[in-house]
Amino acid sequence: MTGISIQTNAPEVAKALQLFERDQFPFVTSLALNLLGNEVQKAQRTHQYKIFDVTQKTFAERSVKIRREDRSTKQNHSVTIRYETPGQKRREDLFTKFEDDTEKRPFKADFLWAPVEAPRKQRDWRPKHLGLERQEASPRSRVGRGRRRNRQAVIYHGKRKTFAIIYRDGRQSFIFERDYDELVLLYASVESVPIEPELDFEDNARRVVVQEAAAQFGRAWDRALGIRR
Repeated sequence: MTGISIQTNAPEVAKALQLFERDQFPFVTSLALNLLGNEVQKAQRTHQYKIFDVTQKTFAERSVKIRREDRSTKQNHSVTIRYETPGQKRREDLFTKFEDDTEKRPFKADFLWAPVEAPRKQRDWRPKHLGLERQEASPRSRVGRGRRRNRQAVIYHGKRKTFAIIYRDGRQSFIFERDYDELVLLYASVESVPIEPELDFEDNARRVVVQEAAAQFGRAWDRALGIRR
């Protein structure tokens, strides 16, 4: 879980303010912090659309979360905004690796599929959507003699006239498309791919706090004044 907390020195400020009774100031502070947290959450959700090709909008937006217990109260002047994916399987790394990491590595598999000639913006052409199904290994795929005979290529056939050749011995694997008389190399396996640390979660939070703090505290004061009247 990656989270950011916003805090304030409310007790010290309260001593210097005579506009309200002391029991009013904690309410104003907690309300302002919650409003500010909402602005940080909104800004981060918007930022995701600028850096990611988002196909599951609900999943992406719900992953930038403020839990009920993370909200500021009169007793606890702090609000926490976190990355926490919905569902039982936590996959915050889908997002948080773009905060500091400069390299993407496989999560469970032995390698990653790197696009070569594959249409990058078309979801149906991604490896997991090609419906690749395993075929029996061909004896012809065995290489050499003796110990080298254990090297086998496992063949997978998929949609759109695609097939994959995956080697068990760690050699580079490939996904091809049959295009009439030619084979088009769609993907090649790699151990890792470089990524840009562009999530900017912390930077966005700092920017929003600087830009919005005064306005949100003003809104909280106005609401408190209205309630007091």
